[in-house]
Amino acid sequence: MITEDNVREELISHLKTRYINNDINRLWGETKSWFKDRLIEMGGSYASFGKDISVRAILNKKEIEFKVSLKEVD
Repeated sequence: MITEDNVREELISHLKTRYINNDINRLWGETKSWFKDRLIEMGGSYASFGKDISVRAILNKKEIEFKVSLKEVD
């Protein structure tokens, strides 16, 4: 079960199985798809430097925010 305490780790675990290939757009797209598949409201942005994304989501009526870097998923 995904909780606010483990959502980041679950997402990164999933992203490591995807073909991101150091592409910030793929990272963003795969992240959005992962949240959508789990019916979790998600927003955020990605850095113009192309190194990480900021994720904001509402999970169990709590807003959570974290970053995911390309290095973490390659």
